[in-house]
Amino acid sequence: ELEIALKLGSDLPQPMPDDDTLPWTRSFDTKLLAAMAANVHGRLGDARSAMDAAEWAMRSLGHEQVKTRAIVLAEVACAAARVGQLDLVAQSAFEAADLADALEVTLARRKLRRLLPMLTPYRASVVARRVVERLDGQ
Repeated sequence: ELEIALKLGSDLPQPMPDDDTLPWTRSFDTKLLAAMAANVHGRLGDARSAMDAAEWAMRSLGHEQVKTRAIVLAEVACAAARVGQLDLVAQSAFEAADLADALEVTLARRKLRRLLPMLTPYRASVVARRVVERLDGQ
């Protein structure tokens, strides 16, 4: 079913101002779809597919500092944690947390809070401890 969702969503248009897109769907685009796919693959234990989808999501991001970027990065951080890619966890979680704070992105904050228990198996890692310290209180 994930493959069907990816196939159907691969051509999602980028919402534009005044295009009659419903407010609650404006942030759903191919970047978010890719990040969600990474998380699903991570939940299924498919590290290769999770990292492929995470890479797709990261490549799709522009440089704009917007709420969608925070959500995509938080989703990628969760996917990376599920498969033990701690450097990607740190990279994406730190930026997501900064954007979530600056732009008040509640959904990204929630996703980052869910990341904390996923890092428990890696508590001996300096990288994991730095992420936990940064996210503590999100």
